[in-house]
Amino acid sequence: PGIYHFSNEGVCSWYDFAFEILNILRLKGETLKLKELTPILSKEYPTAAARPAYSVMDKAKYKKVTTKTIPHWRDGLLRYFEE
Repeated sequence: PGIYHFSNEGVCSWYDFAFEILNILRLKGETLKLKELTPILSKEYPTAAARPAYSVMDKAKYKKVTTKTIPHWRDGLLRYFEE
């Protein structure tokens, strides 16, 4: 019972996530219109909702209850593009 937080292992910013997606697509030989990806600070991207400067999900409860091994987010991303 209760709320369980889940995400793959590892920590990344939105920039890291986007960079890795572009990297995978390039490795797969995709032609991309985007030539450069520029990181910005969260405060430079206005949103309606206030966001914390740093937040990472605590998966301790999920790990304790399931005893499952959680793959790294990069591995999950690669699997996604393979499927």
